[in-house]
Amino acid sequence: MDPNYGANKKLVGLQVVSTASSFLQRAQARRGTGRRDALATQAELVHRTLRLLDVSATKLQSSTLSGIAAKIALEEDHFVKVRGLIKDIIAMLKKQAEAEADQKSFCDKEMAKALSNRDEEKLKMEESGAKIAKKTAEKKALKRDVAEISQQIAALAKALNEATELRSEEKQSNAQTLEESKAGKKAVEQAMKVLKTFYKGFLQYKAPKKDREGKSVKDRAPETSFSGKYKGNQDASKGIMGLLEVILSDFERTIDKVGEDEKAAEKKFDEFKKETDKSTEKKEKEKKKKETDIKEATAAITEAKDKNAAAEGLHEAALDELSKLQPMCVNGEESYEERAKKRREEIASLKEALKILEDYDD
Repeated sequence: MDPNYGANKKLVGLQVVSTASSFLQRAQARRGTGRRDALATQAELVHRTLRLLDVSATKLQSSTLSGIAAKIALEEDHFVKVRGLIKDIIAMLKKQAEAEADQKSFCDKEMAKALSNRDEEKLKMEESGAKIAKKTAEKKALKRDVAEISQQIAALAKALNEATELRSEEKQSNAQTLEESKAGKKAVEQAMKVLKTFYKGFLQYKAPKKDREGKSVKDRAPETSFSGKYKGNQDASKGIMGLLEVILSDFERTIDKVGEDEKAAEKKFDEFKKETDKSTEKKEKEKKKKETDIKEATAAITEAKDKNAAAEGLHEAALDELSKLQPMCVNGEESYEERAKKRREEIASLKEALKILEDYDD
């Protein structure tokens, strides 16, 4: 309800009853009885105008209509001035309508903009928050993966170092065994050669019949405990040669076996090293890729935090703008539509009242 309506209504109630007679008495006093009928007609028209405005003011609870009615009721001049007052009020209400329409347009535009900014920045904050949470979880998982891969790489390196050390020791041992076996074989071969030469000499040697003194070897030979020619211990030589052959065979077999074992061990080590290097290289690439992903996740988190901070600032600005627009555009007992409807009805009532007065001229 219009707060000024009550006071204006009381004033109208006091004045409206006596307005017609007041007009008539003053007119008669000034102009004489010759124009009594015309003045009476004007007074009646003013009275009708006041009654119309009073009814409309009550119906619309309008301080504007009750106010103009009060001014008309107090007016002492000719009713032409009353028409001017009504026209002025109509013009004023139209200007108010235009101004409020402009304000409504402004409010609609700015409120929509502020609401859009608020919602848009809120959405950005939610998106940034979700991205920060997602990338933080990804970064944590990537760091865990990098730590595990680093441990695996270290384990591969340790295994390869241990295998390399064992291979070196094994290779050195095999080399020493081969060297000793080859040396043993050579010694046995030399021994066998010496023995074969020695025993063969006894079988093939023929002494000269006589020396310069005309004595033979038999003549100069000492007395022996055996009779016949000495041919060496041939049976003993067979046993020694057989033993040497066995030893020689053992050396040869050892040389062959150690050589084969060395080749097999070297091949196995090479395969292990190749596979380990391949696995290490693969894991190094995987680690590097994850470390790059960590950097990218970190950059994404930083970017998202910056965007979130910016969105928070703009969101706060939008809320501040809405709080400023609220009193002008939202708060109030009546909505814009209600005020616009009431103003149209006020103008219609004033035009109707003006028509009553203007019809007199016709």
